[in-house]
Amino acid sequence: MASITTDDPMDQYLTLSTVGAWHMLRINDVTLSRSSRFEGDNYTLPINFYLRGGLNTLSATLITSGTGDDPGTQPNPSFGMTVHMYRLNLVTREREEITLMNIAFDMETGRLELQEQTLSGFLISDGREGFGRTGPLRQTTADFVDGFGPPVPALRAEISFMLPDDLPAAPYDGSEPLEDTLEVRTELAAAYAEVHDALASRNFDRIRALFLPAWTHIAASLSYDSVDEFVEKGDMRRILTEPDGGVLAPLDIGPPSQARLERMAEGRLVRFLHAPLYVQDPASGDALNEYPVAFFKGANGRLEIGAVLLS
Repeated sequence: MASITTDDPMDQYLTLSTVGAWHMLRINDVTLSRSSRFEGDNYTLPINFYLRGGLNTLSATLITSGTGDDPGTQPNPSFGMTVHMYRLNLVTREREEITLMNIAFDMETGRLELQEQTLSGFLISDGREGFGRTGPLRQTTADFVDGFGPPVPALRAEISFMLPDDLPAAPYDGSEPLEDTLEVRTELAAAYAEVHDALASRNFDRIRALFLPAWTHIAASLSYDSVDEFVEKGDMRRILTEPDGGVLAPLDIGPPSQARLERMAEGRLVRFLHAPLYVQDPASGDALNEYPVAFFKGANGRLEIGAVLLS
């Protein structure tokens, strides 16, 4: 596989294959995917706007044993996780792929270890200088967080990797870390209410102003010439003002002190779970589409939308 060194625009993708664990996958401590089931998962996701040029981290927070009522972290011989990443040149369509994480339990030591072959028996690709894994696998502990219950003690496997591409800084980079306090929770509930009011108004200028920090970052990460081009090609006006077959659900966060708070990016991004902003079926009330936004403390001291996430 030839390496790609170019100034051409690049798209970045992550491919996950896993079985035998609940997982919460993060890039640079921002949640990319989450699943509370032991059955296998296989999917590919675009990740440009999760990345930064140079050094990045990938982490997997894992529940590897027990049941939904009694989750645990005992070594599981059936567990395996493989994470590949590839860069796609948008001009030449050349593709360069590496293996970021390929882990299973060493049943003698009970620790997670990097494996030389995938679950399917294929050899992994470590990458090259400038694009690939750097340093050892790090195993620690963390909380598994979802919208169904309190945080659960879990295992965390983390690696670092290098990326040769020049990517824009996220709007929350360098912002003030937010602690889990009643004040932050109250501010976050108010920020959600402001966005909900804008969505309910169907006034796209109001909506655009609130999403602008995140959209500016996404547009630049995906090599759009401007936010306006991203809005037009992404059909954002229609998606946010005329959702297909659904209506904006009422905002129902409840007491902020009891909401489930997720902190990401070393505390610089926060959100409530499940996503309080979503479109529902007008007949059944079932959720059809979420607006998975996360907030950071802007230069004006107010919480602003810093990311629109995939999960």
